[in-house]
Amino acid sequence: MNIGLLIGQTFVGGMERQAAYLSKGFIDNGHRTFVYIATPNISFKKRSKVKFPKEITFRLWGTRYTLTMTKLLLIYYCKKHNIDVLIGFQVGAIEICNYVKASLKFPTVIGNIRGIKFMSDHKLKIRYQNACNQLDGIITNSNAVLQLIKDHVLTNNTIPAEMIPNIVHVPSWKYKESDDKFIVLFAASLTKVKDPLVFLKSICIATKKNQKISVLIAGNGPLKQEMEDYIKKENLASKIKFLGSVKPEKVPYNQAHLVISTSLREASSNTILEALAHGICVIGTNVGGTTELLENKPFGRLIDPGDYHQLAIEILQFCKLTQEEMRSNGEEAQKFIKDNFKKQQIIDKYLNFIRQVKSAKLKK
Repeated sequence: MNIGLLIGQTFVGGMERQAAYLSKGFIDNGHRTFVYIATPNISFKKRSKVKFPKEITFRLWGTRYTLTMTKLLLIYYCKKHNIDVLIGFQVGAIEICNYVKASLKFPTVIGNIRGIKFMSDHKLKIRYQNACNQLDGIITNSNAVLQLIKDHVLTNNTIPAEMIPNIVHVPSWKYKESDDKFIVLFAASLTKVKDPLVFLKSICIATKKNQKISVLIAGNGPLKQEMEDYIKKENLASKIKFLGSVKPEKVPYNQAHLVISTSLREASSNTILEALAHGICVIGTNVGGTTELLENKPFGRLIDPGDYHQLAIEILQFCKLTQEEMRSNGEEAQKFIKDNFKKQQIIDKYLNFIRQVKSAKLKK
């Protein structure tokens, strides 16, 4: 097969990293693969990018003023590369893919949906409804998102839709033993949806009861100044270190004993998956895909969004575990990832779904 992936940009993010895993996986399995980048992919700020091989990457130079040119460029490339299947990541890409299919009568178009923002944004929800009901197939990365798509987006129940999880790299791992510090890691953008101030409030409570707790924050964003003001007000500066924006492969999971996610909404968190792959226990909010990953697991705990008192309690409970208990939980976490998120396993699921969608399309 000739497979095309359409993504908005390649600045480091969970979706972009998954697109890179998929493109390499498809190529390794004998399929010609092309990555189309909808935007100019230029930033005046210093931002890291996910690397795709130059020979398979094509820019479409899309802006609000050049969308027609972007669509025409993708039509040109789909004909030139004889694309059989076009996978669009998120609604903007899906809309462009649908336009190409309507113009050419090919290729098969599959939407890859990786977030649930449409549930809190009515205009976005309408866009998803209009775009997704024209698709040949839909892939999500969590059962929570899949159910929301079926309940609130799809009116055409004949469209195949399947949950296929993220690919997760599993590193070699050895439990980090430490008697003098218990390191808690928060790795996320410092934005409202990630709710980092709730994390800080829990740390304020927990550090007063356990002096061993030390915090690393990997990420940047508009709430950083407010966080720094809170840290100063509560005299937490000696306990907390900001690392700034960190490349995914540089996030210091190997230094942490515990990872925290306080997101108000979440599809399938790469931070949580990578923490578990490193054998690190996680406390997360009881939302979306996080619930699927952590519910009733020895290596995870769930709290209600915004409940910093309960979060502090859970942090302190992990602090009380013995080295052997933490090591055992870490082994369980890594086994969970190995059993469910292997690269070849996920690539096989994608290819099988693509074949099913193409077969179903031929029968219509």
